[in-house]
Amino acid sequence: MLHTDALNHNADFILVDDEQRDADVSLPGFNLFRSDRKSRIGGGVCIYVCSKYQDCSIIHPTPLVSNLEILWLQCTIQGVLYYIACCYHPPKPRYPPSQYCDQLSADVQILIASYPSAIIVIAGDFNHLDLGFLEVRYGLHQLVTDVTHGNNVLDKVFINRPDIYSTIVLHSLLKTKHSAVLVRPVIDRQICNKVVAKCKKVSLYDLRQCNIDKLRW
Repeated sequence: MLHTDALNHNADFILVDDEQRDADVSLPGFNLFRSDRKSRIGGGVCIYVCSKYQDCSIIHPTPLVSNLEILWLQCTIQGVLYYIACCYHPPKPRYPPSQYCDQLSADVQILIASYPSAIIVIAGDFNHLDLGFLEVRYGLHQLVTDVTHGNNVLDKVFINRPDIYSTIVLHSLLKTKHSAVLVRPVIDRQICNKVVAKCKKVSLYDLRQCNIDKLRW
């Protein structure tokens, strides 16, 4: 079913938050990158990458807390650097929700500082975790507006280039209560690459209240 979905929508990357054995989840024409769940039975996160993209690898922008399900890939496609995170935050986590936010915050901060021209994509099932800080602090945009589970938007996509990518919510062939989210370029990919190449780094003051308070000391 997953392979059929991928072919129907001509997908290059498939992010999944439920793992099985390699033999059960391998897809023809795709390479599998996975992070197994260590603290709970079953599950995990994984990313399938179309085999035509060979320059992809798992990275850890900052040391990952072992019980957090976040998988980062670094990929170079037609000269453009991408950082893609597949995430899952369970409805009843065995860790403080703030710990998950702190991990994502640290990762994104490092990536933006080190690779200002890269495209950053963070996607997954976050349940009701408040991720507003990704938009306020780091300028990412949440693209999903249609409900993905019941009456809620639980599956979200944050990206730093909303001008060249958009999302649509689709019914998946998989047996799941969640809808699928398709991320696609709003313009031709070659034009996207030219737009990305024109990006430049600028300096902005960090005006969060905690930093302003430090100036008073």
